[in-house]
Amino acid sequence: TSLGTDFHGMLSSNPAMYRFFERITKSARANIPIFISGETGTGKELVARACHAESPRKAQPFIAVNCANFNEHLIESQLFGHKKGAFTGATAEHQGLFAAAQQGTLFLDEVTTLPLPLQAKLLRVIQEREFSPVGSHQTYPFAAQLLTASSTTLADAVERGQFREDLYYRLNVIPLKLPLLRDRGEDVVLMAEYFLQVFARLEQKIFQGFSEPAKLFLRQYHWPGNVRQLENLIHNIVVLTDHKIIESSVLESALDGAVSVSDNNTPMDQSHNSEPSESMP
Repeated sequence: TSLGTDFHGMLSSNPAMYRFFERITKSARANIPIFISGETGTGKELVARACHAESPRKAQPFIAVNCANFNEHLIESQLFGHKKGAFTGATAEHQGLFAAAQQGTLFLDEVTTLPLPLQAKLLRVIQEREFSPVGSHQTYPFAAQLLTASSTTLADAVERGQFREDLYYRLNVIPLKLPLLRDRGEDVVLMAEYFLQVFARLEQKIFQGFSEPAKLFLRQYHWPGNVRQLENLIHNIVVLTDHKIIESSVLESALDGAVSVSDNNTPMDQSHNSEPSESMP
């Protein structure tokens, strides 16, 4: 885009965001745990991918997993892998994500949802830099950089007794906190215009942009779902609207129509890496 900076898919013209990008670049150089916090929809996986892209490990694998999507036994097997016969249904050996990440980056999203016994095992992996598959006594080195994220703060999870305090200190070596969309000033208009172009191309339509009152509405709305909400809203408008210029009334009615749906959304579908976007925190 002609205005602002595109930093690994994160668009901004905001000096505070430029400082955030700089922090990512510096943090990514070292192989120490980074914890990414931010409300749902702010773009935590994008930050993790940017950390990987800015790191000396960028040619190695980037592996992302949302811990909230698995039950206790499944997530353990996902992370550590398992030996054949380790439990009922383990008919073959399975390589876990600790092994698959090789010397690259492993990103654990919604890490606060990990069950406490698994938190203890993760703590050991970080301390010893090695892991054992389920059902095996053999240890393997863990060489990847560990990135974690959560839409609730680690401190709150510790306070509630849901998260180990010792693991908190291990993961929170470098905290990266994503700002809310409503605190990013002109970025909301910049991103709305970007999404408008992307989805207009996708739907083979032509739009001229947003009216001044529409831009004012974009700046003043509180965006509880952050960037993901904005992205979905613009996609909705592009599909359903034929006006060349988007007026504030169009934004308002699209938001009214979307409210009941977005309230029932699952916390985050981190697995979706939709091509045009997931752009930005």
